[in-house]
Amino acid sequence: MKRVARAKTMIMFLCVTLISLCVFADVAGADLLVIVNDGVTETELDRVTLQAIFLGKRTQWETGASIVPVNLKKGPAHQEFLKVIVKRTPAQYKSFWKRAIFTGTGMPPKSFATEEEIVEFVRTSQGAVGYIDASTPREGVKVLSVK
Repeated sequence: MKRVARAKTMIMFLCVTLISLCVFADVAGADLLVIVNDGVTETELDRVTLQAIFLGKRTQWETGASIVPVNLKKGPAHQEFLKVIVKRTPAQYKSFWKRAIFTGTGMPPKSFATEEEIVEFVRTSQGAVGYIDASTPREGVKVLSVK
């Protein structure tokens, strides 16, 4: 009888833990914003499309204008974006782009040291898209909704 009770308790604990992890994984990306130049007509993108953009697989907006993705060089926002959207670690992402350069199939997005530099580049560059921490001032750029 005690074994059954322990087993039920353990199963309940595992279920609650798994549910908590799933909820946390979804909220983890909530502190990031995807920003675009005001000239971009899109108002929302799904995660698969964002992944394709930052892996160089989608290069044009729906209007036909060129997409200009930009990255942070490092930091928590960079790691979170790669984990949640691109589905790669920083090392895997770097390796992906090294291989693309070597094979001539693509060039990595321009990278910036600070989120303020990302905002400034996106503000002044047609078709630009980047990501920043939600607490970063973002005047002059449009925030996209991520589905």
